[in-house]
This record gives sequence, C-alpha cells and structure tokens, in this order.
Amino acid sequence: MKCFLREKYKQIAFVSLSVFIIFVLALKFGIFDNMNQIFYNFTKEYKNNNIYNVAIVFSDLFGSLGSLLLFSAFILILLKLHKMQELYFALIFAALSVGATLLLKYTLQIQRPLNFINGLTGYSFPSGHGVLSIVLAVVLFLLVSSLVKNNFILQAVKFILLLYIFVSMFARIYVGSHWVSDVLGSILLVVFSYSVSCLLFDMLKSRVKL
Repeated sequence: MKCFLREKYKQIAFVSLSVFIIFVLALKFGIFDNMNQIFYNFTKEYKNNNIYNVAIVFSDLFGSLGSLLLFSAFILILLKLHKMQELYFALIFAALSVGATLLLKYTLQIQRPLNFINGLTGYSFPSGHGVLSIVLAVVLFLLVSSLVKNNFILQAVKFILLLYIFVSMFARIYVGSHWVSDVLGSILLVVFSYSVSCLLFDMLKSRVKL
C-alpha cells in the first residue's frame, strides 16, 4: 500500500500543521466570528423542514455509533481479506484523527451554536462528524482500491465519497450543531493526521514485515 502523495507527505505534514495552528489562533482571536454568524443566520432564516429532517437523520446515521459500526465493518473486511497494510494504516489514521479531535475539543472548549440538536453534548471545534466522515471515506477507498483496479470505478467511488463528506459537513452546519469554522478546521486536522499517519506507517513497515 502506498500513501497518496507519498513523496510529499513530510512537507504536507509541516504545512498542514502550520496552517492549522494559524487557523486555531485566528479562531481564538475571533477572526472567523463574522463568517460563522453569517452562515448561522442563513441556516436559521432559510430553514426548510424537509431538508432539516433529512439532515438530522443523516447526522444520526453517521454519528459516533454509526461511524464506529461502519469502521469496524471495514476493519473486519480488511482482516478477512488479509489486507494487512491497509488494516494497519486504517487503525493508525483513525486513532490519530479521533485522538487529536478529542484532545482539541476539550483543550479549546469552543461552544456550539445556540440552536444545536437537543441532547447533543460536547464542544464544537473541530467537528467530530467532519473528521469521522473523512476517516471513513479514506478507509473505504483503501478497501475498494485494494480490490478494484478499474480506473473509472475508482474515480466514481472517489466522487461518491467526496459527496458523502460534503453532505456530512453541510448537514452538521444546517442543523446548527457546528460552526463553519468547525468543519473547515476538521479538514485541516485530517490532512495533518493523514500525512503523519503515512510517516508512522512507513516507520512501521521498516521495522515489521507487512
């Protein structure tokens, strides 16, 4: 298994971490407040009950429990197919991404918008749904690309997964569970965790025969 942009992931790790730190500092200094408020007001003013209900269902299906079940299914399939490189990378990537998300949430303690879903707990930044959607998409693409070599099918799968990520993030903003800056931050975070996962995976491969 080869990481995407394998030759450049060291540079990507450095650049993405630098951009993420600047992003967090800008967030703490309120630079994104106007942008967040504009999108927040827009979702309140133009709320459509049908779209809202679909967004709620989508958020529930791919929440923490749903994502865990899907990820577990992908891991079991990789294990059954003896795709050990993809399996180890998926575990490293997921652990690093989710761990960093939880650490940042409870370190920065940024509050959610006022109209978030009843019963929802936890802090807002970065978007856990955003991180999970990208992690699931990457792991599923690893699984599919290890089985399918047809470029047209791979491109179609890639498009569907990108659409799934976009809808997941849009849904969280639309139902008022996250600010726009939360989902943007989650993208930057996953880019960093992906590149670091590639570094750790290469270190693992050099020490253990996979």
